[in-house]
Amino acid sequence: MLRRLTGALYSAAVALIAVALAVMVLVVAYQILGRYLPFLSRALWTEEIARMCLIWLVFLGAAVGVRTSEHFLIDLIPKRISDRAQRVIITLGLALVTVVAVVLFIGSLSFVETGTGRTSTTSGLSLVYSFTAPLVSAVLMVLFSIESWWEGMRRPEKGGLRLDEDALVEPITTRDTTNDGTAGGESR
Repeated sequence: MLRRLTGALYSAAVALIAVALAVMVLVVAYQILGRYLPFLSRALWTEEIARMCLIWLVFLGAAVGVRTSEHFLIDLIPKRISDRAQRVIITLGLALVTVVAVVLFIGSLSFVETGTGRTSTTSGLSLVYSFTAPLVSAVLMVLFSIESWWEGMRRPEKGGLRLDEDALVEPITTRDTTNDGTAGGESR
């Protein structure tokens, strides 16, 4: 059940990252074109929208990095250690990530509260939309850490969740042929 929930949250976070990136690119492009093309008005709200998208990109990207084990990970310890030692290392690492996420969550509660009564000066949007990003990210980080820890206890050789490459991106395969007609440079 946890795997299904975090899978859905992961997919939603990746989709939101893609939308935020697309919106940011379009808004910044409009802002740049508005400076040089006389028929486009110079919009001041574009900077605030681009900043809001960047904030969400950073915080959601950090949470996604926790789930894919591509963030907060340093491979200094050889893979040849025992499963028990791997479990201890996984537990310590993910406990540190969880502590950081809990501190981020606690700190962002008052931050979100300050954003509820404030609006952006040029776009008129409530600042709570930007100020909520750390809170959402912290919750996702904790959930993804729990899932990674659980997978690390089940399969310590994988070092936690570490999604397989085909789960993240469809792998590209190529066939290399040499002049002698064999694949991959094999000799006959």
